[in-house]
Amino acid sequence: MYWSREKAHNDLQAQHDATDYGLRRCIYETQRQKNELQWQRQKMMNEMEKMSKEIADLEHALMDKTNSAKLAETRLENRLYRPGAELVQDEAHFGLRDEVLQLRQTQQDLRKKIDDGKATYNDLEEHLIRLDQDIANKQHTLMTDLRCMDMRDVLKKGDLAPPATQTQRNIQLTQIEEELPKF
Repeated sequence: MYWSREKAHNDLQAQHDATDYGLRRCIYETQRQKNELQWQRQKMMNEMEKMSKEIADLEHALMDKTNSAKLAETRLENRLYRPGAELVQDEAHFGLRDEVLQLRQTQQDLRKKIDDGKATYNDLEEHLIRLDQDIANKQHTLMTDLRCMDMRDVLKKGDLAPPATQTQRNIQLTQIEEELPKF
């Protein structure tokens, strides 16, 4: 009879220890995954900041090219409507026309790069939202697992009330009650 009771007690203790180990491992893995997600979030924020600066630089370059194109178009138009002179399509005219065409192509290329940059930025924003949701889920999972560990400790020790504060919980978890001065 004694042997059966001891065997049952040992089996329960082994199961209790295995469950505690499983919970601690789960808490560790969840914390590790949460840390990884936070690192990815920070990296994503840095990437978004760079992308935003790049878009602003491209928009500034587009504005500069637009002003240059306007100037070249005005010069070409003024050359076409010179008073008292006949229409001459000389080397200067062809050079201005080529410059206008080149500036228009550059503007078109810059607009495409800006659109691509904004699309990438929007994709990064969507990914950041998903990362934030994943981090919140990991935090919730972590808190649930920690509460479960606290409840198991309360059941194990036989105490009816869990620690009132986080400090008391930490003191209990580190088992330094005897080392603290009593007031």
